[in-house]
Amino acid sequence: MSNTFSKTDSYIFEKIIKNPYDDFPSIPDTNEVREFSRYRYHGMYAIIDYEWVEPLAEWIKKTITNGDWGCYEIMAGRGWLARALDENGVPVDASDDGSDYHHRIDLGYPSNITAAVYDVEEKDAESIAKEINQFKQINPNLRFIVIICYPSEMTNDCFDFVTLIPKDTLIVYIGDDEF
Repeated sequence: MSNTFSKTDSYIFEKIIKNPYDDFPSIPDTNEVREFSRYRYHGMYAIIDYEWVEPLAEWIKKTITNGDWGCYEIMAGRGWLARALDENGVPVDASDDGSDYHHRIDLGYPSNITAAVYDVEEKDAESIAKEINQFKQINPNLRFIVIICYPSEMTNDCFDFVTLIPKDTLIVYIGDDEF
């Protein structure tokens, strides 16, 4: 059984995602903050805005119109992308292993900065791969889209995940070519 991270509604999400460059909250002016970027401080490791999320959501909706589909985001962190997709009509099963969440708590960040902005389950990528395979055994026609947005470079979890999932899974990778 997995847990869902606590959730915060302390952000004006719609305003932030429309224009994260101007409307994203700043970093508090204290010596205790160890982040160099206001986005990273708030747990957003890729800038999530509607400029590219809306076309991605439209593509996903067109893709899943025929057949049985599931949509996951693994290594979802606080759930910024999953929430933006959900608000564009794409429900996402979001999960994260919690390493960043627990690290941010250890740094003493307030709960509104550590809590998720979407329903994010505390599950590692391997557990999600097993879950996908179990669903596939029950219904061989079931297909999946898995979104991976800037996965951790500290582990091989992302690579291991890809080797464990069914071959007909569509992967949406968002990140740089260095990974």
